[in-house]
Amino acid sequence: MIDAIVKRTVRYRQHSFIRVVRRTLAVIFPLALIGIIAQILFIVFFSNDGYLYNVLSIGDWVLRWS
Repeated sequence: MIDAIVKRTVRYRQHSFIRVVRRTLAVIFPLALIGIIAQILFIVFFSNDGYLYNVLSIGDWVLRWS
């Protein structure tokens, strides 16, 4: 049974479309990861509902500097 699964997996990975999709996703993944991390940091630090925004009173800091 394991041999059949391995054969199907190898046959599946040999399709050119699957190889193109895998390579494309491998290139896009780091960019998406950086974007997600940046969005999380923005929400945490600069959103009015962000936890660290409220704990550190970042809104007050911004008002002092402007």
